[in-house]
Formats: sequence, C-alpha cells, structure tokens
Amino acid sequence: NFRRLSMLLNELTGYKSAQDMELADVLSNLIKSGKYKKYNGEYAFVLEPPGKNYVYRLWTDDRGYWDFLEYIGDNPSEHVIKLIGAVRKVPMFFKHPSNHEYFYAARLEKLKPITSSTAIEVISACNDEIKRLKPAKLKILTFGDLLHNAMQRTYDHEEIIEEFMQAHKSFFDEYIKIAQWVSQHGASFIDMHAKNIMMRGNQFVITDPFHFSDLNVVSMV
Repeated sequence: NFRRLSMLLNELTGYKSAQDMELADVLSNLIKSGKYKKYNGEYAFVLEPPGKNYVYRLWTDDRGYWDFLEYIGDNPSEHVIKLIGAVRKVPMFFKHPSNHEYFYAARLEKLKPITSSTAIEVISACNDEIKRLKPAKLKILTFGDLLHNAMQRTYDHEEIIEEFMQAHKSFFDEYIKIAQWVSQHGASFIDMHAKNIMMRGNQFVITDPFHFSDLNVVSMV
C-alpha cells in the first residue's frame, strides 16, 4: 500500500515537475484527481483513499506523534487508534522548507468524527482539567477525580455528564492513563481535545493526544 501511495504521488505530479512544486500544489493535484481526500493537522496531514478502511498520516517533524506511537506499542487498547503495518519513509520529492530527505507515512484505521455535543463538551472539559494539573497531581488522578472536576466545569447538567462518563468509563480510564504516561515519559504536552478523538462504531478512540512545543519544528503543512 505504501508503494502504491508513492507511485500514485509520482504519477499524479511527475517526479521531476514535483521537485519544483510546493506541497500545497502537490496536494491540490491529488485532490483534483478524485483519488484522495485531505485533512490538515498542525504538523501533519491525512490522506483518505475513498472506499478504503484506512487512511495515511504523513509528517516530517512531529515529536508528539513519535511519543504516541511508542505508547501504542507498549499499551495496546481498544481506545487508541490502530496502526496497520509499520511506519515507512517516503522520499521527499517536492519543495519543502527543511533539509529532510524523507517524510514518514503511517497507515491507520479509518474512523469517524465525534458528532455528539455532550461528548464534545465532556471531552473538552476533561482536556482543560488535565492540562491544568501539575505532574504530581496528574500522577494520582483517578476516574472519580476527573468525573467530579468535569461536572464542576459543566455545572448546569451534572446528571447528564455523570451518566455519560460512567457509561464510557473504560475510555476515560485510558484517557487518564495516556495523560499520566506522557507526563512521566514524554517531552510532549497533552492535547486530548475532541478533534483528536474519533469514533469506531460506538467506541471513543484517541488518535493524536500529544503536542510537542518546539519552535524549530517545521510543519509539513
């Protein structure tokens, strides 16, 4: 699949012509071809082949995502996105404001965005709560603590929030576990807002929970 992706990129742009093209132009050609949809992130972008059950995530500099891949390898869970195969290096065939010779490509399961307003509100409240905690407090955080604090942040309908979080306790347990892991092992910052969490059927799945703040990092997009 990675070989087909590389061949398709070259086919659509032409290797020699792409060497003089900016990434935005390369992606524009891909989208116009109708063979891919594109979604932007801060340090990466996602290409979605229509009709497939997977997507490609492509990036150059994203220390936070390498931390997450390490976490996935050590902590398999139904609440983290599934990596299909290994991360591959693809030659950098277009103009890019860095000295990289390659970019990285990961094939990931295809998920759907969260549409529940309650879920978005609760996850946003939990993200705000976890981001404000110092490592010592985060280390001992429990589901009960997170539930209590989320209810305080959404005080006008506590019963709905409690019912929702209790119904999805296994997800919020994983949410806390990831936050505690990165505070102890990674150099990244926690960034588990609702856009970094998607749906696999009725399951909440964490897709990109870490953000690495480095002014020297050059975004691929």
